[in-house]
Amino acid sequence: MFLHPRAALHAGQERPSELLLNDEPFLTVAASDGSVRFINKAAIAWMTVALELEMSGRSDMGAQLAMDRCTPIDVTLDDGRVFIGEVSIMLPQASSRLQDFLNASGRFFEVRDARAFHFVNRDRVVMVKATE
Repeated sequence: MFLHPRAALHAGQERPSELLLNDEPFLTVAASDGSVRFINKAAIAWMTVALELEMSGRSDMGAQLAMDRCTPIDVTLDDGRVFIGEVSIMLPQASSRLQDFLNASGRFFEVRDARAFHFVNRDRVVMVKATE
């Protein structure tokens, strides 16, 4: 995946999530043979990004706020893959249930575990279980 050396909205390099979550329908990636490919985001079931890479450029205060509003979950995809981690529900208090989060707009949502961020395509989710 091609990341810009400078992000538009924060200091530092562009994060993978910024490319995945923007409105553009395709990602540009380099294949192992050196060719360039354009991947339709709608076809991506999930993408895992190392914690260090995704946290680059995030403010300590923003990261702390997100951690304070975490809900532990298990997510099962249509291919049987299961992601176990937490989601940060950053919604207005009146609509901050897990169901509200899952029904929010946007193709992907973020599940964080101790090592990585997993960006999961809502269209590929079969079941979500709160584990608190």
